[in-house]
Amino acid sequence: MGRPGGGEDRGRGAGAAPQPAGGLRARRGRSGGGPVFTHQLRGGVEYWRIAAAALRGRGGRWLPVRRPAVYAAEVFARLAGAAGIALPPAEAGPAPGAGREIARIESAPLGPMLRQMLRHSTNLTAEVVGLAASRARGLPADGLAPSAAAMGEWLRGIPGAGGMSLANHSGLSGDSRATPRALVGLLAAEERRAPGRLRALLHPVEVPGAAGGGRVLAKSGTLAFVRGLAGYLEAPGGRILAFAILAEDDAARRSYDPRAEHPRGSRAWIGRARRQESALLAAWLARHAG
Repeated sequence: MGRPGGGEDRGRGAGAAPQPAGGLRARRGRSGGGPVFTHQLRGGVEYWRIAAAALRGRGGRWLPVRRPAVYAAEVFARLAGAAGIALPPAEAGPAPGAGREIARIESAPLGPMLRQMLRHSTNLTAEVVGLAASRARGLPADGLAPSAAAMGEWLRGIPGAGGMSLANHSGLSGDSRATPRALVGLLAAEERRAPGRLRALLHPVEVPGAAGGGRVLAKSGTLAFVRGLAGYLEAPGGRILAFAILAEDDAARRSYDPRAEHPRGSRAWIGRARRQESALLAAWLARHAG
């Protein structure tokens, strides 16, 4: 993820370009209608135009750069240059066959990493972990589509989790499919297989109006006129229940401008969907209180 803007773009007029970061060019667009950002890849360089309204506040915005390896290499070259070390321009290519390790940074353990991924909805982490999981099981991992297809085959072998079709590992695709029944089947199967392990990765969800104790651990998902929440209820009586709530306004999704970051009416609709979730969860907790 790149974050052009920040201090570089403050005080410039609409449409003025900040200093580029190597293979990334970011330009602030004019106020008014239009998409939040546009992206083009020309000659190995990414060109982004970000709506002025999207740069309010701190004057920066995270962008999902399409060539993260080159971007990271160019940022590294800039940091090296600031330390007096001149490096040649970054180029994408295969790693050399032999080399001497001069430094190493180990990632966090998988459990805490997944917990943070679920808390912050980090799609890139989901994709990388999914690819690594496929590779560890000896399944195709030379791209998101074949890796997701292989994981879909694994899911179909779990009783109750049928009816899921994955286009990638993050779910950020209109081609992925999952039913509430399949999600509940998967959550219940995992709880039976390894009690408490998946629950430990999820975060508590506040349930206004709930009485009698109990706890909800879940993961939410939100898009324009779409809301989902799935996880576990820890009932006051000690029973563990899996649940999934999916809501969508199909007509509104067909009619809104997909380039708009916050389509008209979407925030109010999401608020109603959340209140519906709270009402259902409170009712379920009360039903299983004894």
